[in-house]
Amino acid sequence: MYHLARTLYMRSGPGDLDESEDLFRQALDQFGQIPDEWCQSFCYDYLGLIAAKRGRFDEALAQNQRSLDILLPLVGDTHAEYASSVADRGRIFAAMGERERAADCYRQAAAAFRKNRSVKRAEEVEALAAAL
Repeated sequence: MYHLARTLYMRSGPGDLDESEDLFRQALDQFGQIPDEWCQSFCYDYLGLIAAKRGRFDEALAQNQRSLDILLPLVGDTHAEYASSVADRGRIFAAMGERERAADCYRQAAAAFRKNRSVKRAEEVEALAAAL
């Protein structure tokens, strides 16, 4: 279900966002019953990105923060998945027009990616910062 929801999100059509959001919420419920915090964090992150695409920025930031709050104690602030959620937080700030806050997130994410030797991902995030 998670992978289907992610695929729909990546296609990003308006109807696809509705279906993707529904599937992420269903997956979140199922992961909560297992419980699987790791997978829950991904669901929260994508729900935040969906909310941002819809202009619901307070909700987007709250969902993203839930993802970060789960990941931080599980993997620390230098893990690639934590860095991905920080980069997504930057995307939310960028959509809000808050360029400096977005750039801060992108820099933090890029540093974490570099610590993990994920040079390509660091460069991708740095390019987002440079494009602001």
